Formats: sequence, structure tokens, C-alpha cells
Amino acid sequence: MISKSIPVVLNVITRLFQNLVIFIFLARFLETERFAFLTLVFTLIFMISNILDYGLRLRINVDFKDILKNKDRFISDWLALKFLGLIIFIFLISAYGSFASYSFKEIYFFIGAAFSGFLLSISLYFSYFMSANEKYIPELSINAWFLFGCIMSATFLFLTDSDYIFLLIIIFTNFIGAALGFLSFNRNFTSFNLKIWPLKPYSMINELKISSPYFLHLFFTIFIGYFDIILMEVLSSRTYLAEYQIVTRVIIGLSLPIVVTSILFPPRLRKSGSPKVTSIYFQIFLVTSLIIIGALYLLFDSEIISLIFGIKYSYLNQYSILISAILVLKYLQIIPGTLVTFYVSQKSRAKSIFFSAITMVLGFFILVPKYGVSGALYALIISNSVLLVFYAWLSAKANIHSLNLKA
Repeated sequence: MISKSIPVVLNVITRLFQNLVIFIFLARFLETERFAFLTLVFTLIFMISNILDYGLRLRINVDFKDILKNKDRFISDWLALKFLGLIIFIFLISAYGSFASYSFKEIYFFIGAAFSGFLLSISLYFSYFMSANEKYIPELSINAWFLFGCIMSATFLFLTDSDYIFLLIIIFTNFIGAALGFLSFNRNFTSFNLKIWPLKPYSMINELKISSPYFLHLFFTIFIGYFDIILMEVLSSRTYLAEYQIVTRVIIGLSLPIVVTSILFPPRLRKSGSPKVTSIYFQIFLVTSLIIIGALYLLFDSEIISLIFGIKYSYLNQYSILISAILVLKYLQIIPGTLVTFYVSQKSRAKSIFFSAITMVLGFFILVPKYGVSGALYALIISNSVLLVFYAWLSAKANIHSLNLKA
């Protein structure tokens, strides 16, 4: 368990630094408006990558053996679907950008973010197969490469003061990452035959149907985790967007144990005969991590923010209590949420996240125009509370902890 946990922890740390390297550099060296715009572009890359993922990380984890029986058709269909998704995103971005009177540069950067997100989704897609088989090095390598690309993009932005160079380096990095993901998959799974053309519409539609519950779960998770940035862009100023981006990076940084659990818990649960024992093990880890991390942050919040993002943002420690409340809710959600997926149904979890997402959107529209960043954080607290209540109710209803079987 420990030997397999090491690459997972390193993977999570690498993904964390992907965000932090860019955000730290941009926050420290750029004025607020430019920082808000470029971090918005960077967020779009991850958001689009996750949407084009279509819930496949979770589905591959759950249905790994069945998928391998016909992996050629499965992979070919999904590569085609990802490309079609990219075309749709480019059309929507171009249409909305023109309607909302964004500048040519802004539309260009948003389209570049969509293409970069498409490439990132492909590179991670191939790594999911290895991770589902508890081989985490390929995914770690891809994320380490993207971290290197983030460092290079930040460096060249500093040297050239060109936003275009910044974007092009990230796109190139994800292009190489997609190639590395494909080569890594080919080494680990023999007899692979890519069959994208001619397209198989019936097979692709069938794949969409099968994955739709996983996608719904992922979509509304993304809605909660990424669309909030889009809502801040639409409902408030770029100054509030910059502040909210930093606050959410703090939350992401303090959520590292949650990401570790989300990767390690499903494979262990699938192999475990008792969900209760496995859940207790991970819950102890989460509660201990929350107490230690939460206490350190509350004691040194201003110093931590100033050290990482610059002293000009130290005043954001005024949101520390709200950040702590969100963290508690997120730490409490991960175990019951995963149990609901495995032992109740993915549709039930998707419905829970749907109601939580609707609550968040309503909260943003009501609270953000009047209260700014505070309103956004209160909306997140309300939506996360709704989600936790749904998870607890579904777990209690199914009496999951009394089960003693293979997932």
C-alpha cells in the first residue's frame, strides 16, 4: 500500500504545483487585470479538459476489466468524441465572444485554451488505464511534464512580456503530453489497434449513453469547481475575479489529502470485501489531515497568502473562516460520495451533485452582485452543505456499512 501511495502522492503534489506555479508567478508580477485574464485562460484549459474527459476516469476505474475486452473500439470512439467536443467548444466560444463583445485577443486566447484542454484530456485519458491498474508512474510523468511546461511558460512570459508566447508554450506542452500518453499506453497494453476512421456513430452514441451517469457526476462537479470562475467573470469585475482565483487556489492547496483519497480509495474499495473497514481507514486519514492543515492555516493565514501570492493580497485572510468552512464540508464529502457511486448508483450521486450545482448557481446570482467574493464563498458553503446532506442520506438509506462484499 505504501509503495503504491508514493507515486500517487507525488502525482497530486505535481498537479497542485501546476496551478500554483502559474498563479504565484502571475499574482506576484502582473497587475490585477492581466492576472485575472491569464488565470481565467488557464482555468479554462482545465475546465475544458475535464468536460472532454466525460467522466472516463471514474468509469475506467469502475469498469476496467470490461473495457479492456474491447479497448480498441472504446479508445477509438472516445478520441473521436473528444475531437467533436473540441469543435463544439470552438463554435460556442466564438459565438459567445462575439455576442459579449470580447476583444479579438480574448477570443483567440479562449479558443487556444480549448485546444490546449483537448490535448490535455487526451494525454490524461491514456494514463487512466494504467492508474486503474494501480500503475501510477505514467500519469505522474505526464503531470510532471505539464508542470515543466507551466514553469517554461511563466519564464518566457517574464522574459518576453508576451501573453501569446505564454499560451503557445502551454499548447505545445500538452501536444507533447498527448503523444507521451499514447506511447505509454502502447507499451503497457499490447495489441492495440486505433480505429477512428471510418466513424462508428452507433458505437459512439452507445458509449455516450453508458458514460452519461459518470459524465453528469463529472459535469456538475466541474460546474462547482470551475464554472464558479466563469460566473465570477460574468457577474463581477476582474478585480473580484482575481481575488476569487487566489482564494480558490488556497482551497485547492489545502485539499491535497482529498485528491489523494479520490485516487487511492476507489481501487482499494473495489478490491475490499468490507466497505466499512476501508472507509474508516481513509476517514481517519482525512480527519487527521483536516485538523493539522486547518489549524496551521488559521494560525498563519496572512503569512501564507503573503508568502505565496505577494503581500498585496494579504488582506484576503479576511475570508479564512469561510475557507475553513468550505474545507470541512469537502473533507466530509469524499468518502460517502465514493461509497454512493460504488454501492448505490452513479445516477444517485449525479443527481446529488446536480442539486448542489443548481444551489451554487442560484447563490452566485443572488449573492455575488451584492457581496462580491464573500457572496461567492457563502454560495459555495450552501451548495457543499446540500451535497453532503444528500450523500449522507443516500448512504444511510442503502445501509452501505453493513455490506460485506466485493465492489
